[in-house]
Amino acid sequence: MKYNRNNFHVNNYFLYLIDKKKLTQKEMDNILSFYKKFSVQLNLKKIYDSKFKKKTDLSTNVGSFIYLGNLILKLKKINFYQKLNVLIKINDISVCKYKYLNNNEKFFLKQNLKREFELLKKCI
Repeated sequence: MKYNRNNFHVNNYFLYLIDKKKLTQKEMDNILSFYKKFSVQLNLKKIYDSKFKKKTDLSTNVGSFIYLGNLILKLKKINFYQKLNVLIKINDISVCKYKYLNNNEKFFLKQNLKREFELLKKCI
């Protein structure tokens, strides 16, 4: 699967990254940029350009947050507490809209919840 690098359709881009076996450094940096946007605004837009400026005012769907949570766990540039914090935020948003999720999104949400509990156990 190839991806258009001029615009980031957030949900499709995250699905593309999840399907990849190994992520490049550029893709890791892109995930970090989306992480920063989400952690500040608690929202992501549907489409961004290559410089991460929004191209639409429409919010992305809840599945994108779930996929982002899964991808953030692969980052080495953010620490344990930042990962836990963002997972708590993402899981809070996602659980509230659980009935609107498809089976794939529910699967990744369950994985995120398990990882959140694992991280919480390490804190205690």
